[in-house]
Amino acid sequence: MRYSEFKTQKEFKKFLRENDLTVAEYFEKYESKNDLFTNEKLNFKYSGKYPTKSDIEKYFLYDFRDKRHMAKWLGDQYKDAQREYILKKLNYRAKEKEWIHAPSQVECRSLREIPALNVIDYCNDEKLWKEFGLNRKYQYIDFKPRFETLNNTILAIDTREQKPLKIENSKIIKLAFGDYCFIEEPYFCNVFIERKSIQDLWGTMSQGYDRFQREIERAASQNGYIIVVVDYLFSKAQSYNYNKKYSKASSEFIFHRIRELMQKYENVQFVFSGGRKQSVELIKKIGLLGEKAKTIDLQYALDMKKI
Repeated sequence: MRYSEFKTQKEFKKFLRENDLTVAEYFEKYESKNDLFTNEKLNFKYSGKYPTKSDIEKYFLYDFRDKRHMAKWLGDQYKDAQREYILKKLNYRAKEKEWIHAPSQVECRSLREIPALNVIDYCNDEKLWKEFGLNRKYQYIDFKPRFETLNNTILAIDTREQKPLKIENSKIIKLAFGDYCFIEEPYFCNVFIERKSIQDLWGTMSQGYDRFQREIERAASQNGYIIVVVDYLFSKAQSYNYNKKYSKASSEFIFHRIRELMQKYENVQFVFSGGRKQSVELIKKIGLLGEKAKTIDLQYALDMKKI
């Protein structure tokens, strides 16, 4: 009996008892799925005593064991097949999750069912985004810096920044929001950089979530744009706190909230630099981009070595 045929969860549980099946055994027997790339059987996974609605949705949504298999499988397909697959997966996110904006690199990389933008470089498919009525916040063509040097500007560092990065031509000043901002004309363009360690990110996206939303809204009311620079590799962030050693919040929960913010607000984006030294270089590159930093998907640009 197919899962869609059960009218209630009570009816489903009764079927499991009568057939002496666990939930995993049921799905792997009656709703069997195979990895499209390797043809290996996909296991039904869930935590807790009983799967949630989300656990079941994910099982039907995922077609690969991991995103590497997805990338390899897509690479073997013709363009029409690639596009058809991406449309199918975007349809769920765009409609079921009520997306407003075309997803950024951070959003795509954090979702198991959607390929990263750089896998088959579908970010410039204008027709694709229009089919879902999604607004494009970023352009993926012009990455050229607006300025050649930062010699004639000062980088303001907020007085509340506890472990400031060592960057030349900087000055401690109290900022309305963010931790760093280039303040001399013509470099000043209302771009404020919020630097976070991975621990800071976890705290902000859990206990500090409401406060951070208010900060984003306050910045928007003053035409401010916030770039959250995280001193950590994106790939490692996705498995950070796996055993919940540092926080009760899972990486899945944290990235869900990041996606939520990027869909809700037009004046914020997140980018994972790789470490403190890399954050120094990234902040300089943001300064060189000037106003253009607001229209560039910085994680994509970093991943593709465009900046």
